[in-house]
Formats: sequence, structure tokens, C-alpha cells
Amino acid sequence: MSFSLVTQAEKMRILNAAKAEFQAEIYKNITKLGHNPDTYDISTWSFDPDASSGEEDPEFQLKRSVTIAVGRLALIDGKIAELS
Repeated sequence: MSFSLVTQAEKMRILNAAKAEFQAEIYKNITKLGHNPDTYDISTWSFDPDASSGEEDPEFQLKRSVTIAVGRLALIDGKIAELS
């Protein structure tokens, strides 16, 4: 699919909106995991969803959600840098 009709300004607006959504999701889930999201260094986040399961870890879904959101945020940041 070609997005040639979407202007660079519109792409940036969309990417920044998505970035804000993922940041809010990470903030919420870090809080639910018992961390202070205002001081938590997300670059230290480490969770391997393949090494655990919901049966063993009651916080599995929250941790998995943070892991996915961190990855998507990195992709968005890369695209923003590419367009800048």
C-alpha cells in the first residue's frame, strides 16, 4: 500500500499521536506493576514473554503489554527520526 497522498506533516501528527498513546499505556502499566513511572528508567525494562507464562506469573499480561509497547515506541521513534 502506498501512502504517497499522506503529507509528511500528517504522518508526523499521526506518529506523535500514536507515540503518546504508547507512552500512556506504558505509564499506566508500569504503575500497575508497582513502579513509580515518573522515575522508572524504561531503558532498563527487561521481560521475555517466551520465558514465562500467565500460569507462573500473575503480572504476565501487564509485563507483556509493556514489552510490546516499548517495542512499538522504538519503531515509532525510528520513523519520526526518518521523517525529520
